[in-house]
Amino acid sequence: AQQYDYIDAQVDPLGGLIKVKQLLHYTNDGSEALDTLYLYDWNHAYSETSTPLAAKLAEEFNFHFEKSKSDEKGNTKIHEFRTTQGSLNWHRLEKQKDIVAIHLTQPIQPKDSLVFSASYVVKLPADDFTGYGIGNTDEISFRNGFLQFANQDFDGHWNLDSNYGFNDRTALRSPTKFTICFPKDYTIIPSIKGDLHNGCWQAMDQIQGDLVFYLKKNNDFKSLGSSNFEIVTDM
Repeated sequence: AQQYDYIDAQVDPLGGLIKVKQLLHYTNDGSEALDTLYLYDWNHAYSETSTPLAAKLAEEFNFHFEKSKSDEKGNTKIHEFRTTQGSLNWHRLEKQKDIVAIHLTQPIQPKDSLVFSASYVVKLPADDFTGYGIGNTDEISFRNGFLQFANQDFDGHWNLDSNYGFNDRTALRSPTKFTICFPKDYTIIPSIKGDLHNGCWQAMDQIQGDLVFYLKKNNDFKSLGSSNFEIVTDM
């Protein structure tokens, strides 16, 4: 299927929150009509001890998450999905809370497209579970926290992969244009090039890889490289 989206994110580091408005575009390139779309919501894997991520951490004898307080866990609070015709019904899969199923009022016929918006708030988990989230000094390490279309095979089968903390998503991100706003006393270190203007960073192009970024008060990253490549590292 052909997919792309636009993400406008407002980061509140002190609250550990990211408010997101997202516009998603889906084209059905299959041969059958679709009445359900699926999204990865991997940040919600940190919401409770019954998620696949929590079970995986326990299998590795890492009980820090299981014993953590509620304010250390993360979640995604979805306000709504909406088209021009109105709100869309949705639910989380019972055994995979980090997968969202969206129910369409009218199926998407082959070659037809659907544009819909999403409004949600990402509450970041403590970063000592898997290395991503918010730290004790209110600095952020971010990856895989935004909603994304689940991967589809050529035959239309959805690969509903949960977050196990390995950063092993089967699909590249849909081509996405990012705008991320944050307080002026922070510095953003993104995995792709972009422009900074009035406290907001915007990706130069749509990207298909995972957007990884760090939001830091004291920037200890250095840039190494030449005219052909660049490495940004805090090592």
